[in-house]
Amino acid sequence: MLGLRCESKGENAILKASRLNHLEILKFLMHLVIKKMIPNDIAFTVDSLTSRNILHNAVINKERDLIEFIITQIDGDKGELRGTKDYKGKYPKDHD
Repeated sequence: MLGLRCESKGENAILKASRLNHLEILKFLMHLVIKKMIPNDIAFTVDSLTSRNILHNAVINKERDLIEFIITQIDGDKGELRGTKDYKGKYPKDHD
């Protein structure tokens, strides 16, 4: 699917960009999600090793603008990203 999957690590391009703090790449990919050019569920996947999502990574990297963008533009009222626990049982807010 558009080369968005990194099978060896079990993460997609959005997860990898968020984990490695590649903000411009991540923002570009997130805008593609918003414009429905790539599937919305790509933004909601979790890393197969850590069970972390893009919001966990943004909080860990202390990227406040990105955190706000993810919450307002991607997660919205559903709170799916905010409500996901990682392998340590922590929600994204617990990494602050």
